[in-house]
Amino acid sequence: MSYQFLAENASGFLDKMGIKKCHVIGWSDGATTGLLLAANRPDVISKVFASGGFANIDGFTDEMKNFWSTITPEIVEQTWDGWHLEYERLYPENDWKTLIHDLHRMINDEIYITEEKLEDIDSKVLLAYGDNDLFTWEHITYLYKTIPDSELMIFPGTSHHTFDEQPEMMSLAVQIFFEK
Repeated sequence: MSYQFLAENASGFLDKMGIKKCHVIGWSDGATTGLLLAANRPDVISKVFASGGFANIDGFTDEMKNFWSTITPEIVEQTWDGWHLEYERLYPENDWKTLIHDLHRMINDEIYITEEKLEDIDSKVLLAYGDNDLFTWEHITYLYKTIPDSELMIFPGTSHHTFDEQPEMMSLAVQIFFEK
C-alpha cells in the first residue's frame, strides 16, 4: 500500500467510468491521494478540496510521528475502542492486522508527494485544516506555498476531524469552492 498505489487506483477508476473531468474531495489519506491524483492526472482533475492533506512524514506533529512509529495491532486492540471488531464485522474476508501493518509502513515512508509533484499541480486546490490538526504549521504553509494556485482555510475549534466536527462549515466551503 502506498499513496501512489491509491492514486493509481483512483485514476483507473476514473478511466473505467469514462470520467473526463471532475472535482475531488479528500480527507486525511484521501486528501494526500487527491493531491497526488491531481499531480498525476491534470487532464482529468480540475479542483481538489483537500482537508488534512500532507506530503511527507515530517509534516506530522511530533506526537503523531511517535504514534505512527509505534502503532501495532496490539495497540489498536487496546486503544481504538473496538475498531478492529467493527472492521472484522464489515470486512470479514480481510485481515485488519495486515491493514495496520500496511498503514504503518505507508505512513512511515519519508516522502509521499515530492516537491516537484506538488509544484506540477495544475488543478485549483483548497487546503483545509483544523486549527488543532495533526500537522505542523510549517508543513501546512509549505503545501500552501508550494502548490500553485492553492487556497488555505483554517477551521477554528477543530482538530483533524474537520468533516465530523464542522459538517455545515465544511459543506459550505466545498460548495463555494467548487462553484466558483
